[in-house]
Amino acid sequence: GTDGAGGADVDGGEPVRFVTAMRLARRKRAVPLARVARRVDDLVGDENNWGIEVFGEGPQRGLVQAYLRTHGLTDRVLLRGRVSRDELLESYQGATAYVSPTVLEAFGIAALEARAAGLPVVGRRGSGVEEFVEDGVTGLLARGDRELAAHLATLVLDPGARHRLRQASRAAPPTQSWPTVVGMVEAEYARAGRLARRRRT
Repeated sequence: GTDGAGGADVDGGEPVRFVTAMRLARRKRAVPLARVARRVDDLVGDENNWGIEVFGEGPQRGLVQAYLRTHGLTDRVLLRGRVSRDELLESYQGATAYVSPTVLEAFGIAALEARAAGLPVVGRRGSGVEEFVEDGVTGLLARGDRELAAHLATLVLDPGARHRLRQASRAAPPTQSWPTVVGMVEAEYARAGRLARRRRT
C-alpha cells in the first residue's frame, strides 16, 4: 500500500497523519490552522481517518483548544506540546505530509527540516516554503486557507496523490543542505574578498 490512508482503502485503514511544528501564536497562524482543519473535516466526511499533530507551545494554546472543543475537532487536531528535536523527527516517520499555515515567514526552518526528512510540505504561496517546495511534486502550495484545506482533503481522499508526493519528496531532498549552504557562504566570502581587493587597487 501507500503511506497513510483514510477509511477502508487500499492502505489497509492506516490513518492519514499530518504534522506541524509551530509556536502557538498569532503570527504563526495557530487558530487559522484549526479553522483549516474544520474545513478539511467538512470536505472529507466522518468515514475517513485523519488528523493533524501540532508540536509546540505558545500564548494561543487556550484559544486553539477552545476552538477545537467548540467544533468537535479534539480527536482530529492533537496538541502535542513541546518535544525534543529527536522526538519531532521521530514523529515525521510515517507521516503523510507537513502542514505550514504561515504566511509572514521569510524562510520556514521547521518546514525545511520536514522536507529534509523526506516529507512533502503543504503550505501557502508567497511564504518561505516556496523556496524548497515544488508544487505538485514535493508538496502542494495554496493561494489561501480554503485551497490549503482543499489540498489536505485531496491527500486524505487520494492514496495515489499521497504516494506520489512521498516518493518524489524522498527522491529529491531540498538543495538547502548544510554542505550546500556552507559552500554558498564560502563563495560569497570569496566574492567579497575579490571586490575588496579590486577597490584597494
